[in-house]
Amino acid sequence: VPAAADESAYRFQARVFGSGQLAAPAPAGKTLVNNTHKNEFFLVHTVQREGKWFVQYVPGWPAVLAIPEKFGLGRFANPLLAVLLLWLTWRIAVQLDGEETARRALLFLVLSPMFLLNFNGYYSHGVVIVLMAVATWLAIGDSGDGWLRPAGILTAIGLSSLARPYDALVCALPLMAMVLWKRRHRPAAIAVCIGMAVVAAGLATGAQAYYNFAQAGNPWKSLYAVYRGSDELAKMLQASPAAVWSNLRMLAVRSVVKRCALRKASLNKFAASVRAASAGRFLKMSFVPCR
Repeated sequence: VPAAADESAYRFQARVFGSGQLAAPAPAGKTLVNNTHKNEFFLVHTVQREGKWFVQYVPGWPAVLAIPEKFGLGRFANPLLAVLLLWLTWRIAVQLDGEETARRALLFLVLSPMFLLNFNGYYSHGVVIVLMAVATWLAIGDSGDGWLRPAGILTAIGLSSLARPYDALVCALPLMAMVLWKRRHRPAAIAVCIGMAVVAAGLATGAQAYYNFAQAGNPWKSLYAVYRGSDELAKMLQASPAAVWSNLRMLAVRSVVKRCALRKASLNKFAASVRAASAGRFLKMSFVPCR
């Protein structure tokens, strides 16, 4: 049984995909934007719009989950991905530093609470972790010759972007830097890799844009924005390069401001404690009898 609203939403969309549809028929009643809370009933992370009922999330993980879910085996999807991740972790660690390091890596992995959380249920993190592990394994074994490994890396990154786009972007940057560095003395090979990266990015973006258009009627509007309506966060999540850059800058500024506020509060608390301690010491000294 799903333990969180995210998991329920993923499972719902997987079952919709399993039926051969992109969206389910919306229940009878008002179909206003969910965040107005004016629907006759309200379900977290789902959108009821123009007779369609779908979730706010990108389609990658529900599409993967749809196959086992159709046969009542959806709860086994993430555990199977966990087994695959263990094997990939072993292979990566052996390539880097031998079997002793691989055994330690597996020990740390299976004892990790996040490993148990992400692979015990219906969360989308597991499939992205496995795809990034595949990309990492290929990148580490890349000799700098040929194009099959870069193509495999880009395929894994592109697929993961359809499940968790920002996670895929963060992982893609160092992996592609590694691929290009190994070909730094061969400009033609670098050009081929960059060309493949552009094609992969275009295919992934096109697939997501088509899904956005099919669900919301706007290829460049995130379904998160559709779910949340027209508030500030929705505007930040518009799927355009300019808005993504603005989003990153705003998050950076907010994190700095928040950190400065916390630091200021800590300093004020420390100063107050110093003043209190100093006052106490002064009072103690004031009442020392003269001899």
